[in-house]
Amino acid sequence: MAGLVLPGSARGTRLLCCVALCLSGTGSADVGVTQSPRHLIKGQGGEAVLKCRPISGHNRVSWYQQARGQGPQFLIQYYEKSERDRGNIPDRFSAQQFSDYSSKLNVSSLQLADSATYLCASSLATALQSHPLPVQKLSGFPFPLQPPAVLNSLSRARAGVSWYQQARGQGPQFLIQYYEKSERDRGNIPDRFSAQQFSDYSSKLNVSSLQLADSALYLCASSLDTALRGSWLSAD
Repeated sequence: MAGLVLPGSARGTRLLCCVALCLSGTGSADVGVTQSPRHLIKGQGGEAVLKCRPISGHNRVSWYQQARGQGPQFLIQYYEKSERDRGNIPDRFSAQQFSDYSSKLNVSSLQLADSATYLCASSLATALQSHPLPVQKLSGFPFPLQPPAVLNSLSRARAGVSWYQQARGQGPQFLIQYYEKSERDRGNIPDRFSAQQFSDYSSKLNVSSLQLADSALYLCASSLDTALRGSWLSAD
């Protein structure tokens, strides 16, 4: 499926004297997005180079930074080897995309605040999408304990929708994926979690018999463009 690929799990590391960067291996082993190196520790003032190879056929790569206990923040996006969008980031952050659509993220003059997990998302864009596509930072709001919880995603004109759960201090965990209104993949999750996709490609995630462990940020990733939405679910 040509869609956004997000990581399975990751944990950032902070050191007092050094800058620690962690790249998250993305999704299931058969998804195809790879990042290197997996872990990188550099001294302050140094330079870090992180690499990402997208799924074969994907021509757009987006980079995100995830500090401990926070959701991913958009950094920069490349499409067909050109920068298409850039977040509110310092000039110390730069990227490139090469002829094979792989990408490289450079962070110079490293600071302790750069210690984080760095995520790479790949997606497919067509020539008709000639304008910079919007990338929405993650946002969330609390849901009270009123089982079952129902989280809705509006992904108009995007055939694929994937749901992720991100517990505090952890990386996103894949839950379930729908494509063209059919379930295409399912993570290692209990039957209490289910989803649907409708004729307009919007999707609904259902969580029944809520438990405290379900308190998390729930993320929705949709193709064909890179759109992220998050919903906080709090089970008190």
